[in-house]
Amino acid sequence: MIGMSIEEAVNEILRNKGTQFHPEVVDVFISIYMNERYRLEEIKNQILESAS
Repeated sequence: MIGMSIEEAVNEILRNKGTQFHPEVVDVFISIYMNERYRLEEIKNQILESAS
């Protein structure tokens, strides 16, 4: 079982931007995530399918 969804993880990173996570790294991560989020969902679904 996976602990949190991708959206929950992204929200956690955004909430902790500037405290737990370096702001510039968060900005780059979010940029990559926004451009590749559909591919990340495909990967997640493949992992979940292979685990069942």
